[in-house]
Amino acid sequence: MEEKRYYAKIPLSEPAEKLARIFIQKGFKMYLVGGSVRDYYLGRDCADHDFTTTARTEEMVEILRENGISYNDTYICHQFVKAEVDGEIIDLLSIGSRGGFDLDLMKRDLTINSLAYDVEEGCVIDRFGGLEDIQNKILRYVTPEINKREFKITIRAIRLSMELGFKIDKDTYRLMRENVDCFDVVRATAMLHEMPKLLEYGEKYFEEE
Repeated sequence: MEEKRYYAKIPLSEPAEKLARIFIQKGFKMYLVGGSVRDYYLGRDCADHDFTTTARTEEMVEILRENGISYNDTYICHQFVKAEVDGEIIDLLSIGSRGGFDLDLMKRDLTINSLAYDVEEGCVIDRFGGLEDIQNKILRYVTPEINKREFKITIRAIRLSMELGFKIDKDTYRLMRENVDCFDVVRATAMLHEMPKLLEYGEKYFEEE
């Protein structure tokens, strides 16, 4: 799908803005990604700020240390840290170490979560029609292969359908049915992360019905 760019000013919290500027001043790109951008277009408050940076993992860590920013490096092997900036926890992923910006967007789950905001340029990058799907209230996989990777992605699609009132695209739904065996092997971390949200929104969903 053809890439589209939309110039907009997505408001960031002061800590998120501070972190982004630190990396930009070092010559690296900082992209606000995923649900943070999606929620802006849905008119919802951005509860979390998730960034990707073109800095390599070692460069990312060095910059954080230079600026006295503490971080949790539990998942550093995946080029990912949780940085604490003025009391706010911010997710930061190095895409300089894992195939770059294009691959990162392609590996995301749903088109509405594949949007990226270039902080320096002040524009939203849409490679997979995420904004159109938000407008049409559709949940669609970025690529057909993604549903085969893990249980968490299938659960997230179901949860977001109830949370946002979006319909699951028919081809995406078919893939979910075809790959239902992904439920046979469930990671504990996926269960702990997604199931409470699924139950919370599921309860509200059935109450409305």
